[in-house]
Amino acid sequence: MKINIIFLLFAAVVFSYSGGFAQVKNENNEDKWFLDFWRYKNPTLEVSYGISNAKIDGIVSELQNSSIGELKLGYSSIIRYYRKSSWSKYFYSFVKIGAFSNQIDIRDKKVGAMNYEAWRFGFGKKEGYPLGTEKFSVLPYSSNSYNWSKLEMKQFPDAGLIYDNNRLNMFNGGFSFGLKFEGGLSFRFGKMFAVNIEYEKANIYQRFMVWKNLGSIIIEEAGYGVIDKFVRKILRENPAAGSIVYFVLRNAYSYGIYHLRSQQMNWPFGGESSLNFNTFKTGLSFTF
Repeated sequence: MKINIIFLLFAAVVFSYSGGFAQVKNENNEDKWFLDFWRYKNPTLEVSYGISNAKIDGIVSELQNSSIGELKLGYSSIIRYYRKSSWSKYFYSFVKIGAFSNQIDIRDKKVGAMNYEAWRFGFGKKEGYPLGTEKFSVLPYSSNSYNWSKLEMKQFPDAGLIYDNNRLNMFNGGFSFGLKFEGGLSFRFGKMFAVNIEYEKANIYQRFMVWKNLGSIIIEEAGYGVIDKFVRKILRENPAAGSIVYFVLRNAYSYGIYHLRSQQMNWPFGGESSLNFNTFKTGLSFTF
C-alpha cells in the first residue's frame, strides 16, 4: 500500500512537470520558463465513444469486440508565444472515467470470443499546437494518461487452455495500473465547441513492479522532452510545420513505446505481455 501511494505521488509530479512548463517573454523580451500546470483556467468537458479490440500477446483465446464510453473533466488553456513569429500551445489537464462493454458494440460478434466488461479511471494531459483562427482551427494533438482499470470476465477459455486461463485471471476482478497514449485531430469551432477524431493505445499491467515501471516511464518522458525541444526550434520559424512535426513525432514515438510494452510491460526492463486495448473514438469537447 505504501509503495502504491509513493508511486502515485511520484507519477503526479512527473506528469505535472512534463506537461506544465511554458515559455513566454518577460519585460526585457527574454525567454522565461515557469510552471504553468496550475494556471489552466477554462473548465473543459469531453465525451467520447469508440470501438475497441482487446488482446493479450501469447494467448490463443480471443476477446470479444467491445465499445467504450468515456467522460473527461478538467481545465484547459491556450498559451501564446511570440518570437519572430507568433504561435500558441493548447494544454488540457483532466480526470476521466470510462467503461468498455460488449453490449454497446455495434459490430458483429466474433464467434467463440469471450465476453467481458471493464471500467477505468485516471488522470492525464493533452497538448498540441492549433492551426487556424479563433473562429475555426484544427488541433493535431497528443495525449497521455495514467489509468486504473478493472476487468470483469464473463467467460473463460476451456479448462484445457491452462496458460490462457492463468493469464486472464491475473487481470480479472481487481484494479490494475496501466498507461495510455492518444493521438488525434480536434476540429475547433470558436472557443467553446470541438469535434474530435482519436486513436488510443492502452496497456494494462498484471502487476506493478516499482523500479522497472518507473524506469520505463522516465525513459518515455525523456523522449518526449527531446521531441519538445526539437519542435520548439521549428515553431520559431514555421508554426504550421512545427505543429505537424510535433503531432507526427510525438505520436509515432508513443506508439512505438506502447507497442513494445504490449509485449514486455516494463520495456526495456522485461516483463510479461500486458492486456492491450486499441481503440478508435469520436467525441465532443465543450470549453466554458
